[in-house]
Amino acid sequence: GHLSLTFSFQRADDQMHDHFGFQLGITGHPSGAETVQGWIHNTFPDEDDPLGWDTQIPAEPTINFAYTRTWKSKPADIGGLQMELLPELGFDVGSVLIDARSAMTLRIGKNLPSDFGPASLRGHRDHTVRTNEASESNWSLYAYTRLGVDLIARDMFIDGTAFSSSRSAQREPLVGTFTFGVVLQYESFYLGLSQSTRTERLDLQPDNQAFGSIVFGTSFAW
Repeated sequence: GHLSLTFSFQRADDQMHDHFGFQLGITGHPSGAETVQGWIHNTFPDEDDPLGWDTQIPAEPTINFAYTRTWKSKPADIGGLQMELLPELGFDVGSVLIDARSAMTLRIGKNLPSDFGPASLRGHRDHTVRTNEASESNWSLYAYTRLGVDLIARDMFIDGTAFSSSRSAQREPLVGTFTFGVVLQYESFYLGLSQSTRTERLDLQPDNQAFGSIVFGTSFAW
């Protein structure tokens, strides 16, 4: 289990977006993950009791820093639709994760918003901050694909904790993720649906990991 609090700062102009993240947390029993999973399984009577918590990683404070820069191309008009590319580079460093990241997002649709791509549940790196450019419409609909590659030097959840002895596994140093999705925005409201496939993170992992996500939110100005 891992319980964390993340502080983030974002800045953007018309062509570039920077995200800075600082995370403090705790692993092991104090995180409360065992209690939360047990409560969820007890809520649904057909689910088995979760096992394996006797071998979870030990209690340890964690600290991590993340940085991501995203660029956006000038939209191109194709058959009445807009298309743009959003390349991305970033890294994480700390006791939880040390890696370098790269990604490319292609999106195509109507009235592309003046943001930096679809929102993500991963790592609180939300690119939905808008630029200074005013949108021409109060609604937007687009589809997107995203291909990301992570070069991983350390992953606490696979390599074990940094300051105490714990179990570990053989980690894959290179992990790729492919995502496709659809985003609908109306005024300040956002709805995103996506499906992702990720290559093996463990040497003994039998297959790729597939998962979907739904993101709904709204934004407002102070």
